[in-house]
Amino acid sequence: VGPGARDKDAATTFTISYDVPAPGPNDPPDRRLNGIMAFAVPAPTEAAGTHFLGPVLGADTEVTGIPIADLWITATSDDAALFVYLEDVAPDGTVRVVTDGRLRASHRRLNDPPYAYLGLPWHRSYAEDIEALVPGQAARLTFDLFPISWVFKAGHRMRISIAGADYRERNRPQLTPPPTVRILNSPDHPSTVAIPVVG
Repeated sequence: VGPGARDKDAATTFTISYDVPAPGPNDPPDRRLNGIMAFAVPAPTEAAGTHFLGPVLGADTEVTGIPIADLWITATSDDAALFVYLEDVAPDGTVRVVTDGRLRASHRRLNDPPYAYLGLPWHRSYAEDIEALVPGQAARLTFDLFPISWVFKAGHRMRISIAGADYRERNRPQLTPPPTVRILNSPDHPSTVAIPVVG
């Protein structure tokens, strides 16, 4: 799933919104645990970030495995958090988050894992690994989303949403003014989310 045609100017730009609502009392039952709001569950980010909607699925489609986000970005700040959500969009427009992943841009350096890590991108995040963004300069962020096994029903769509804040964050740094992030998608800077479709 990508932002569209990969021409030299292809990019999607959004300003980070820190006003990301938590699940509310009118959310459906699957957002609750024993009557308590499931605060570990991600919420769709309708008003924040940017969205990439796939085609209507002609048949039930199983996704089992670990999606990988491989994004090229620029930002107007020296750091930014990126949250990527794989979502299921029903024919009536209802959106359900299937899985998600996150990475702070300054922790983007990849390292060799000290143990078997299924070939997934691994970020050691030692002090010497931290690398600030250079505003306006392209940087590559590669990270995995949580493992999932999910069947997208015929007539539904897959959607990738990308935001710069999430209600579950702790000690969230809020910059003033909020940074602007660009998701690049050109031959030199191709952004993708690999989705493990079965069959």
